[in-house]
Amino acid sequence: MYLIHGGPQPDEAILSNVCDAFTCTPPEAKDIDWRDAMEVLEYRMLSAAKTQHNEDITKMTPSMAALWVEMLTPGGVTGNGGG
Repeated sequence: MYLIHGGPQPDEAILSNVCDAFTCTPPEAKDIDWRDAMEVLEYRMLSAAKTQHNEDITKMTPSMAALWVEMLTPGGVTGNGGG
């Protein structure tokens, strides 16, 4: 599984990020619909990338810049060119 910040991640890392994002324990996180959780995490990252782009594009991290480019690419993140 890939994490929002890029590259394959072990399940433990993903579980940790879900726990942090949703303020829950690992057993609680395991009961969360992971597809929904990943969509929420992706939305948050895209929102942060858009905010950073609007404020100061030079401070975007490489992963934020990559997401920004993907958002603007037809068929990108949302499948409709960056909706």
